[in-house]
Amino acid sequence: MARVAAAVCVSKGIKVYLFGKMVATPMVPFGVKFKGCAAGMMVTASHNPKDDNGYKMYGSNGAQLCEPHDQ
Repeated sequence: MARVAAAVCVSKGIKVYLFGKMVATPMVPFGVKFKGCAAGMMVTASHNPKDDNGYKMYGSNGAQLCEPHDQ
């Protein structure tokens, strides 16, 4: 799923950095700040309830985008 999301972004002209393997969630906000990205996306699925699985989005400051900013 992460590769598909990355391919969609690339097809729209968005530069993408994709980890070569699964990483812990904190690596995404770290990577956003380290690389100076405008945003970051984490594809999630684990022990969480199914409604919590999907995408986690991060702003340029590495903070997770939550309500109401995720609308």
